[in-house]
Amino acid sequence: MIVGNKAITQLYEPEGSFVMNMSKFPGGLNSCLDRIPAESSGVYSWFRAFNYPEDVDSLYCRLIEDLEKSKFIERKGHIKPYYEVSLRSRSWISDGKRKRIKKALQDEGFKNHLLSTLNASLLFQTPLYIGKAIDLRKRIKTHLAEDSPLRLRFDEAAIDMKQTLLLIVPNFDESVTAHEEAQEDLYEEIYSRLFSPQFSIRLG
Repeated sequence: MIVGNKAITQLYEPEGSFVMNMSKFPGGLNSCLDRIPAESSGVYSWFRAFNYPEDVDSLYCRLIEDLEKSKFIERKGHIKPYYEVSLRSRSWISDGKRKRIKKALQDEGFKNHLLSTLNASLLFQTPLYIGKAIDLRKRIKTHLAEDSPLRLRFDEAAIDMKQTLLLIVPNFDESVTAHEEAQEDLYEEIYSRLFSPQFSIRLG
């Protein structure tokens, strides 16, 4: 599935599902809300988007910057009775690997194939976050607020919400909708345990 330069990519399955490229809404993040079916329940999931330029020098700089970013937020915990531990992610690339990447990007075939596969990146990556909502539009709106817990966790890991993909899978089956609210935590626990989204703090 190639997301590419479109704001919205419709999926064949499940019926009614689609991916929004959050960088492609000129009116800002909240302008995507009108594209989410009103008062519909369903599942949503955030992924990284790789909207890289085609210019070789700009592509190289952006790629190296993203490759060397911390990939996870800092985690802290206690080992009783004496220790507090902290885990931080690190990522770096050797000078030799930088030179290889820069040289490879001069090859038009390599560059175009890399950009093409990155446009299909949703197929290869673990979700950043998965949620279940009785009202998708209302829930997504709370996540998009600048002070929302999810957005703040993204910011901690240097992930710009404007550079993400949002997968929406609405549910149009009223017989299922009637039971969803009581079981919402079960949906989220199952998804979290199966897919290990990076920014889920708790299970269910």
